[in-house]
Amino acid sequence: DFSHLPPCTPASTTPCTPPLHLLPPPSESPTAPFTIPAEGVAVIHGGSAKPAFIHCLLPADAARTVVPDSAPARFKPIAAQCCEQTAAGVETCRRMWDAETGTFQRGTQFCIAGISAPSTSQFITQMTYTEAARKCDSYGLQLCKQSCKGRGCNYDKHSVYTSLPCPRPPPLPVPPSMPPSTPPSTP
Repeated sequence: DFSHLPPCTPASTTPCTPPLHLLPPPSESPTAPFTIPAEGVAVIHGGSAKPAFIHCLLPADAARTVVPDSAPARFKPIAAQCCEQTAAGVETCRRMWDAETGTFQRGTQFCIAGISAPSTSQFITQMTYTEAARKCDSYGLQLCKQSCKGRGCNYDKHSVYTSLPCPRPPPLPVPPSMPPSTPPSTP
């Protein structure tokens, strides 16, 4: 939900709200579970209470691990965070996970992409979208549809991968119709 943010414009350089009618419908065609779908996936701000769009990853971005320099994120590497999903479809954020026990654990040693602590020159482990999706899947989790703000590992200062589709670009304006021309009158 992007509703708490100002509307997106072509010149937006901060997180913004795409008009709801521009968000694509869920994809009906199956894609490989760990590849970026043709319509792209949204990278959002990790420290926003609601999903704040930062960048759209397209299939051509498969090797990308950082957002562009122009993106409004304090740190450019994209963090991986995972979510557990209940049968009712409710997501629970998991920025930390113990791979050995297969359970949520607190502690920086359990951060999905490592701890981000720039003051000590310690940064997250950079992953592509595919690597992040596979890591989540290996834990029995999936990429989130939310930012997971305040859930640890200092990912609030990063953008984060999601399973949300990219917002659609606004449609081009329809040019105004011209009135029919009238032939000149003869005297």
